[in-house]
Amino acid sequence: MLQYGCNSMAFDSEPFNEPHNPATMADEMTLIAAAYIVLAEKRKKRTRMWIRPYLSRRDTLDSVDKELMLDKCLFKNFTRMSKSDFEFLVNRIEPNIQRQDTNMRNAIPVTTRLTITLRYLATGDSFKSLMYLFRVSAYSISTIVPEVCEALIEGLKEYIKASKYLSIY
Repeated sequence: MLQYGCNSMAFDSEPFNEPHNPATMADEMTLIAAAYIVLAEKRKKRTRMWIRPYLSRRDTLDSVDKELMLDKCLFKNFTRMSKSDFEFLVNRIEPNIQRQDTNMRNAIPVTTRLTITLRYLATGDSFKSLMYLFRVSAYSISTIVPEVCEALIEGLKEYIKASKYLSIY
């Protein structure tokens, strides 16, 4: 017996000299294997999504802008402009806002980009609200709106009159 400090505690000096029961060894091995599995599961890195599943179905379902193109009155009410004006804008800004498809996902079409921006400018809806309406992530919308606004300013420069004291960026 060994004594430590003020409290006397009994310890066997050779605890592992006793013969082990085979059932106890099997239980220990099962416990070690279970602990290894639990620790391995905790170490697994969480896989990240490039795009949320409901947003990736944007192409399979008819998008809002495609549906609106079918009805002239709904389109004008939704975008606050006629189809001919919309097509004029698309033709003026398309080279500036067109993106290429990648292996990871399809690019957001120019018409959808412009429709999102027009809806934002017309209503002031939040990006989250527009996200559910157009099936485009809020982060993408936060980059789309400024890009399209810049493209509109650039594409319509000859139609916009500004005083020499007002600089348009």
